[in-house]
Amino acid sequence: MSSIKNVAIVGAAGDLGGPILKAVVDSGKFNVTVITRPSSTSIFPSSLKVIKADYTSVDSLTSALHGQDAVVSAVDMEGMLDNHNPKAAALPVFGYKVATRNHLEGKIAADFKFSATTLASVGQAVVGVLSHPEETKNRPVYVQDMAISQSKMLELARKVAPEKKWNPITMNLDEEEKWANEKFAQGDLSLPVMYAYLSLVMFRDGYGSRMEKVDNELLGIKGTTEADVEAIFKKLLA
Repeated sequence: MSSIKNVAIVGAAGDLGGPILKAVVDSGKFNVTVITRPSSTSIFPSSLKVIKADYTSVDSLTSALHGQDAVVSAVDMEGMLDNHNPKAAALPVFGYKVATRNHLEGKIAADFKFSATTLASVGQAVVGVLSHPEETKNRPVYVQDMAISQSKMLELARKVAPEKKWNPITMNLDEEEKWANEKFAQGDLSLPVMYAYLSLVMFRDGYGSRMEKVDNELLGIKGTTEADVEAIFKKLLA
């Protein structure tokens, strides 16, 4: 049985935080507290305890997190990529995350398979970690619903919505990397530059986007099939 009972979630109103909050609450295993910024106007169920805290203040966060057994940070999506991979960690987009972690402890191939995970499974993975603190402590965990290529995703999308016009765009990752490096050297930290680096991580072999070993069984991740992906596309493309 997990020793974790009181769980604080930071970023619970975001695209990633919402599914995580739902999974943790629906599990019925934990006392959940939501931590928000003072300026937040997000509304949460009345059954949840909500505390406003300044994310830049150690004193404010220390007070807000008093009595918590675990903290789930869902303030960005980059944790869904493997920044422990040496190549990925060297890219500027992961700079602040790699520093925090250290403190705490060619061409794009359409057929290249990368690990894909739904937000619902991310939420289940968080519940799994909180339920197995000894097995998961002091290490990253890896989950995936399936390994899939862009060409397969396009094939399934065309199958679900044949009436739609699909115009795939081919990217040259060597050129993307060169462009991003030049922009970064000029001090450009804009989203297009960061997205170019993320493209390298996601779609180039050797950067850890295809997970060889996963913790699905331990964390209760059942995975998805191509039929599941088709169902998702049907809903999105309706």
